[in-house]
Amino acid sequence: MRLGFVSDGNSPYVQALARHFAHQRGWEVHLISLRPLQRGMEGVTTHDLGCRSKLGYLLRIPRVRRLVARIRPDVLIGYRIQSYGFVAACSGFHPLVLMPQCETIAWPPESRLMQRFCRYAIRRADWINSLGAHMTGSLLRLGADPKRIDTYPAGVRSDCFFPPERPVGERERTLISTRALAPEYHQDLVIRAVDVLRRRHAMEVRYWIVGDGAERARLERLARELELSSQVRFFGHQPPHQVGELLRQAAVYVALVSTDGVSASLLEAMACGAFPIVPDMPANRLWVDDGVSGSLLSTDGWVPDSVAGFRQPADRGEQLADRIAAALADPELRRRAAGVNLELVRQQADWATNLGRMEASLRKLTARTEARL
Repeated sequence: MRLGFVSDGNSPYVQALARHFAHQRGWEVHLISLRPLQRGMEGVTTHDLGCRSKLGYLLRIPRVRRLVARIRPDVLIGYRIQSYGFVAACSGFHPLVLMPQCETIAWPPESRLMQRFCRYAIRRADWINSLGAHMTGSLLRLGADPKRIDTYPAGVRSDCFFPPERPVGERERTLISTRALAPEYHQDLVIRAVDVLRRRHAMEVRYWIVGDGAERARLERLARELELSSQVRFFGHQPPHQVGELLRQAAVYVALVSTDGVSASLLEAMACGAFPIVPDMPANRLWVDDGVSGSLLSTDGWVPDSVAGFRQPADRGEQLADRIAAALADPELRRRAAGVNLELVRQQADWATNLGRMEASLRKLTARTEARL
């Protein structure tokens, strides 16, 4: 089979999918990236269109059409509906698969223009792989045909993400984040919480930031200003097996993004036994039972962030520090949560199982197309 992706080629999820179908299935995989690629992918043919602005996406539509016509994939996949999915839909190619990322599908959710982009792409989709029920609801409100939607998460690779051999309660006081270093992830507030833990709770913890992004220099500067350079460590981009190894050494996983689809990073942390502390929102309520399998931070009182366009806590890390301190002080809670979370991930978010479902859907689409021909 020949697959075509229209996406941000730097997306970890898209990279994982592309590598899986290229290496494990031996398919011919083409990736049309509308953002400059940071690194290549062995076995995947990449087409770097180098857009640096969203207006550039629209200007690249004619070029995408020509590329798709030349590649002639069996299936074309657009990841993120209102941007890359819209561009993929404008190619006029079928069968077209859409994979949404944002909880509300359109962002900002009140934007009529973004809603129109999404509706255009959705109407032309032959199949949509929704990662969660909350996303499926948003798709239906935008006019999606429920018969063309399947709802299940991407899944977690069991060869990379599995629990540690030693009991979770014995872990050192290490916090970890495996999200991007971008404004909407509010990594600065976690660093401030580390400072609050030291000053108010007399608790020395380490914070490992696994990932990269435009915010790295600013976050490194903040750690120096708060005299936390020895406690906050930046690992940069790491391959999946190394991410899993670091997660197994951490007691608590922290992420503060206030809107999400279904976070693969959260599921990976749960599979590795790290206790999750995340905002109370639909995407996280699907997986985290507050006080049982993790801790859900109330978003009441969060304020808009004029830079990131997301909400952020107004207390500058105090609420988060209290939750971290409580989790670290209760190893039995973390031990029980690790067992619950591992079972949940194995039952509902196994990578091999869910990729098998996706492959079956892709083959069905190609069979339908061939039958029409």
